[in-house]
Amino acid sequence: IFFYIFIFLSKQNTLIFNFKKTSKHKSFPVPKKDLLLVYADEIVSMPETNERGILATNEIQLLNDANFYELYLTPSTQKNSADIQGDLGAKGWMPTVTGTFPGTRLEITEWMHNNVRSGFVAIQKYCGDNYKIIGSKLNPLFLTGKLSEDKDSSLSEITLTAAKKSKRPYILYSTEELGAEDPSGNSGDCDCAPLIDIIG
Repeated sequence: IFFYIFIFLSKQNTLIFNFKKTSKHKSFPVPKKDLLLVYADEIVSMPETNERGILATNEIQLLNDANFYELYLTPSTQKNSADIQGDLGAKGWMPTVTGTFPGTRLEITEWMHNNVRSGFVAIQKYCGDNYKIIGSKLNPLFLTGKLSEDKDSSLSEITLTAAKKSKRPYILYSTEELGAEDPSGNSGDCDCAPLIDIIG
């Protein structure tokens, strides 16, 4: 009797994910383009995601006159990470972007000085129209860092991290996944534009 009950119960199981390694799963570094930083208060709306919570189903919407920075970080130093933190009942992700900018010239020093209290959402662009959106309008990334000069180098060390835990590590925007769907999500009743229309 136990044997038949076991077989009956087993037939109710469904394989949701298959985490076997495929040709898409590689540990080599992924080529990144310069990091885009948008002021959180110039975001109209964040993208919605599918039921699994990571893949965007529409675009991030910015004010038409939104300002953003294109920040170069030395490729060998840049690291995008997200740690799971918190007690069992309050776990969440702590997204962080770190890297170094070569030199401590006036422009990078002024930018760091004038943005020590600014909240950003980071847009990491990859090849094609694929983005990772790190941080959010309501839980942006804040700047910390260091300017250092010694006998070997002159560097601006930059860290962008959220002030509190987030419910997701990032949002992935992919035109390949969206397919023929309209990625803008623009209802036409706001003075806003999708990011992809602004930066191309």
